[in-house]
Amino acid sequence: MVDDRIRKIDGTDITLEIQEIMIRYLKNVFKNLRNLHLDDLTPNPLLMKLVGTAAELNSAHQLVEYMLNARIERSTSTGFGMTIQKIATAFCEKTGVGGADISIVKENDFGVPVRWYIQMKSGPNTVNKDICIQISSDLQSAVRRAPGSAGLLGITYGKADRVSGITQQYLSFDFEAGRDFWEFISNDPECYRKLWYLTISIAENFEDRGGLTLKELIELKREELTAEFLSKYGESGNQMWNNFLEENM
Repeated sequence: MVDDRIRKIDGTDITLEIQEIMIRYLKNVFKNLRNLHLDDLTPNPLLMKLVGTAAELNSAHQLVEYMLNARIERSTSTGFGMTIQKIATAFCEKTGVGGADISIVKENDFGVPVRWYIQMKSGPNTVNKDICIQISSDLQSAVRRAPGSAGLLGITYGKADRVSGITQQYLSFDFEAGRDFWEFISNDPECYRKLWYLTISIAENFEDRGGLTLKELIELKREELTAEFLSKYGESGNQMWNNFLEENM
């Protein structure tokens, strides 16, 4: 029988803990969307006119759909970046040592336990030159406080060959990305796949307190925001755009 449980290096089963982290994330997605109002979108009128005209977004419905989709993509991506780091933390220890997000003890090739201090980034393109230099400095500081320890940058998704060249050039420590990172903190080469299947199970079985699917809630919110937009700016044309400019600039 295939073991689909997610475990720490010491064998502790953390499947339910990770499940709860993901469910809390989904609950927040629904909550934030349900509480969203038109003024929360804080649109840049110059950007909206530039993109709106180029993309032929000429009506209240079209503009609201564009703004809402952009808001959902941005907020869910940002929120999940923090969530995936919480999931990684479940495998490790939080550290009070400055310069590291988490730490973990692993045996090296000679069977000697080594403490690793790890900084985390959600994706392969989130680290520019200045951040690389800062991460290197922070990890060096953490390692100096614990002789015999090691430092690592952990990237929660993506593949090593997709990590930006800037990271590879300016980072003074090794990094692990995607499935390699999850294997590193779990000692399980199938860890990333188990996370995938757990994600599917949660998504398919999640029930919002309002009894709506996310698709249904998005459509409901689109209708609400369109009604707000119509009341505030108008339906279309130059007068709508003039109202939009005066209210937001």
